[in-house]
Amino acid sequence: MTKLELYRLKTMWGNFSFDFVCSMSRGHSGSLITMWDTSLFTKTNMWCDDNFIIIQGLDDTFFMVNVYGPQDSTAKSLLWQRLHDFISNNQGRYIICGDFNEVRMESKRCGSIFSHFDAQLFNSFIDRSGLIEIPMGGRLYTWMNKVGSKLSKLDRFLLSEDVTTSYPDLKAIVLDKLWSDHNPILLHVDKTDFGPIPFKLYNSWIQTEGFDAMIKKTNEEFPLLNQGHLSLKYKLKFFKMKIKEWSHESKLMDVSRLQDIQSTLNDLDKKIYSSISTDDECQSQIQLMKERDDLDRYLSMDLAQKAKVHWDVDGDENSKFFYGILKHKRRQQSVQGILVEGEWISNPHLINEEFYKFFKSKFQSFDSSFDMNYNPRFATLCPEDVTMLQQQANLDEIRKAVWDFGSGKSPGPDGFSFVLFS
Repeated sequence: MTKLELYRLKTMWGNFSFDFVCSMSRGHSGSLITMWDTSLFTKTNMWCDDNFIIIQGLDDTFFMVNVYGPQDSTAKSLLWQRLHDFISNNQGRYIICGDFNEVRMESKRCGSIFSHFDAQLFNSFIDRSGLIEIPMGGRLYTWMNKVGSKLSKLDRFLLSEDVTTSYPDLKAIVLDKLWSDHNPILLHVDKTDFGPIPFKLYNSWIQTEGFDAMIKKTNEEFPLLNQGHLSLKYKLKFFKMKIKEWSHESKLMDVSRLQDIQSTLNDLDKKIYSSISTDDECQSQIQLMKERDDLDRYLSMDLAQKAKVHWDVDGDENSKFFYGILKHKRRQQSVQGILVEGEWISNPHLINEEFYKFFKSKFQSFDSSFDMNYNPRFATLCPEDVTMLQQQANLDEIRKAVWDFGSGKSPGPDGFSFVLFS
């Protein structure tokens, strides 16, 4: 690298506190360069290739990978295999970024041919390597040709699962173009707060000792109101407050109880290993392990309900699976920001305002004129059905309707499921 090129790097970085590794250009392919702040990251090893640069940090388990995918389909397949082999042989935390020259689905390519085969190979590489793509905000595409007729999402961040676990608030945003035909991407930690978490009734609470008594007591404490349907609204609000208080106290008690159980089990294990335990202590160990498994089972039930999947395995066997589903849903469904008239907005308060304006406009009434002489052939009810529907519903019909819905369904957005009403 010439002194002029080194000076250009220093100009791009903004100061002299950096180090870099580059892979020089060959043929029509441009060169690759990875730069970092030497006060924050220390290189211990590196691997350079025409299509990637891998930097190993002072922490031997951390790797930064800069990728440039080739155009040829066969060459891309070989690159994915080489990267997969490296990841498999070098366990650690990975941050992989760059221009992969590939899209994962047809909707990420516009104006050019989409290859299902190439996309399948790329997605297979990501899955087999245990990598997770961070959803990006700001733009739908990261590359556009000069005339704007072809657009693709070729650039991305792929992270290993332990990186997303250590930094759950990692976000990626596509920035405006500078000197390249690709948009730069910024990976940063940004914790957004959209306010209190909505209330949700968990089925495990129904099975917890003391819940029924709390509900009955709350029902007795609620004052009688003669405000029609508003009485139910205020009553459910009162129930929410009491259930939240009970849930908070119950969780604290469960955590404390789990700690006590684990401490007692550790002491019993030492006695059993030393062959000085009594029959009563062995029996106590069995009971404590059952109590601990019950508490873990309630946790798994809550995780399954959050993940909205069927729960059918006791204990910790499915906990990791549920956590994985929850993390994936949070990444995919989290609102990083919205585009409003070409401007990227990430402030939670402004996002809430835009959402409110959007849905308010959808539910506004408009004056319309109808042709009353128009007589479409709608399906009609027979007189017997009309009479049946007009009759006053009795308690048995209401009870049957509630029971038929199933405990996991919710009649409204207030967080209460039918399990409470049944």
